[in-house]
Amino acid sequence: APVVERLTDRERRDVDTVLTKCRDTLYPQSDVRALRQQLTSGSVVQADEEDVEAFASKLRSIANMAAYRTTDERSEACLNAFLHGVKAEVYDKLVTAPGAENDFETAVAAARKFEKMSKARTP
Repeated sequence: APVVERLTDRERRDVDTVLTKCRDTLYPQSDVRALRQQLTSGSVVQADEEDVEAFASKLRSIANMAAYRTTDERSEACLNAFLHGVKAEVYDKLVTAPGAENDFETAVAAARKFEKMSKARTP
């Protein structure tokens, strides 16, 4: 890969440097800013027929391409986007779920549970 060929020997030995250089080449800063803006603006919303897992997966995908440096940053961005974009009836139940306001995966698991319970009650 041309990116790796331009690295010094020292940079090539550092996996984090190699990954950062590749990411910066694949996802220019303008693209990264646009992806992060999607997550923070509340513009990504769950579609009417989209289930919770598909919506969460879409957010994970955007966050992965947005090149957050840490797992915590990525998770926080996903959590905020999830809480702002999930269907209102799911959100209303999420506010009472323990830990859902602090952890993305906890919120997704709780939302999946509520969604499953709601479908079971609907004939």
